Amino acid sequence: MSAESLSKESVRFIENLRLYLFASGKKTEEIDEIVEELQGHLMEAEESGKNIHHVVGDSPEEYMQMISKEMKVDVTSWMMYIPLILIGGISFSIFGNLLEGSSFTLNYSLLQIIGIVLHGIFFLTGTVIAFRYVSRKQSLGIKQYVIIAVPIILSMLFYMAVLFINHLYSSPMYHFSLTTSLIVASLAAILVIGLSVWAKTAILPYVLIALHLPSYLLMYTNITEDNRLIIGMLISYVLIGAYFFFELRRLKNDTKE
Repeated sequence: MSAESLSKESVRFIENLRLYLFASGKKTEEIDEIVEELQGHLMEAEESGKNIHHVVGDSPEEYMQMISKEMKVDVTSWMMYIPLILIGGISFSIFGNLLEGSSFTLNYSLLQIIGIVLHGIFFLTGTVIAFRYVSRKQSLGIKQYVIIAVPIILSMLFYMAVLFINHLYSSPMYHFSLTTSLIVASLAAILVIGLSVWAKTAILPYVLIALHLPSYLLMYTNITEDNRLIIGMLISYVLIGAYFFFELRRLKNDTKE
């Protein structure tokens, strides 16, 4: 059976169901079985001239929650996924720290390390909640990207607060070699790409680039540090706003097709 013959609404529901069940900690093999069975029912219904509601009912959201409740949480797999997703959240601070200095090495204070761990937990919790929410909704449009961006932006604001406190209070420093720094940055980049492929959205790497690249490039100008911070933030917000604008246009065009 192939999903290519299904309607866009059915394909979108299957994708959302898969994401919702995964974000709910369900076993991958069981998710595949559920999705394959549902796909068959949807194909049979559509071949008979019926729509998705004939199979999942009037509330796709309630159907997802019902399926989720009937499945056990895959604790073992999530024990492996959690560290990977945490590092995905920590990648914000890794890339920011790496680009701050001229030697491309990571340097952290004890306060920063504690803040990074809390930042990763914050990011993980917010991301799971966001993905669970948007996957239950069938037609959020641009709101889907806004909701996914919320934990990213909030976790970044949290880390910025940590940096501010770090400037006020001194704590022991830890310096990493160039080789170690590049290895850590490479692993973080791979995880960011992996998370983006899993979530089927480029918002995470795009926001990373938009937040750090302008400030990095401004370091090579004669602009004062305070002005670089302000200008860099403005450019970052413009780039992120442009991303949402073009995503909205794309979604509108998809709807017209």
